[in-house]
Amino acid sequence: MSLILDGTAGISGVATLSTTGGVTYPSWTTATRPAAPTTGQTGYNTTLGGLELYNGTAWTMLTGGPAFLAHLQTSTQSLTGGANTTIILTTKVYDTATAFNNTAAPVTLNGLTVPAYAFCPPVPGYYLLQGMVQLASVSLGVNVMDFTKNNALNVNTAGLRSGPLVAAQGISGSSVVFLNGTGDYVWMTCYVATTIALMSQVGANWFSATLIRGV
Repeated sequence: MSLILDGTAGISGVATLSTTGGVTYPSWTTATRPAAPTTGQTGYNTTLGGLELYNGTAWTMLTGGPAFLAHLQTSTQSLTGGANTTIILTTKVYDTATAFNNTAAPVTLNGLTVPAYAFCPPVPGYYLLQGMVQLASVSLGVNVMDFTKNNALNVNTAGLRSGPLVAAQGISGSSVVFLNGTGDYVWMTCYVATTIALMSQVGANWFSATLIRGV
C-alpha cells in the first residue's frame, strides 16, 4: 500500500506502509505549519493535539480540538436585577488548548487577548456551548442565560425561565456558535429580573465548550 508523504510538508512522495504498522503522519506545531500548504495537506499539530487538514483556505481540525469545562467553586456570586452579568467561573475541570480565562482580568492565551471568564479558542470552527446557572432563591419574572460572543449581548439565548414559586431556580441551555480562531471569544451571562445570588455548591454553575466541526 502506498501514500504520498513528505516528512516536513505533510501528505506529499510515495511511502510503502506496513499493514500492521499503521500510518505516521508528519507533525508540526501551530507556529511551524507548512508556509505554503496545498489543499488536502494533512499533519499532526502537536500544539493542539490533533490531526489537521488544510482545506484551501484555513487549517481545520480532524481530531482533537479545543474543549473546556469550568465552574464556580464554592463562593457565591450576586447578580444585579435588570442587568446582564458575566458568570464567574474560577475552577477549570479541563482545558485542552488553554483557551479559557478563569481569572478576573484579561490575559493572553495562545497569543490572543482573552477577557475575564471568556473562552477564546485558537482553532476556527463550530463549537457546542453548554452551561447552567442556578439561582439560590426565587426571582420572579423573566430570567435568561445567554452565551455572549464578542461582547454583543444576547447573540445566542440559551435558556429561559419565568420564576416559579420554588426555593431555587436552574437555567440551562446549549447553542452552536462559530468562532474564528483569531480572536472571537464567548462567555456565559445571565439576566435576572431581581437582584439574587447564585447557589454556592460545587458544580452548580458551569460552562463548557467543545469543537464539533472545523471550517
